[in-house]
Amino acid sequence: MSAPFIKNRDIVTKYTILPADEKGVIILKVDNAFDFIPEDEKCVRIKKINAIWKFTPISNSKTEIYHQALTDPGGSIPKAFVNMAIADAPFSMLTKLKELFK
Repeated sequence: MSAPFIKNRDIVTKYTILPADEKGVIILKVDNAFDFIPEDEKCVRIKKINAIWKFTPISNSKTEIYHQALTDPGGSIPKAFVNMAIADAPFSMLTKLKELFK
């Protein structure tokens, strides 16, 4: 979705992958690293994000995926736009990843 009155965003993140535990559960932590590179004047830098992805093997062909995130896009964006993006983002990302691994 594009809206002419909403400025583009950028985000810089740090990913930490924790080793699989005895059950094969892998945790991917996402934290902000907004000050790692200079900001782009054309974008609003997202400075608040903390997220977790948890991958739990269910069988040889199935994995349960748990995702939780807290983020603030910064600036002034109508809540309706933010809520639409929040609802669609994890599913969209997983669909694209699935296509990559085919």
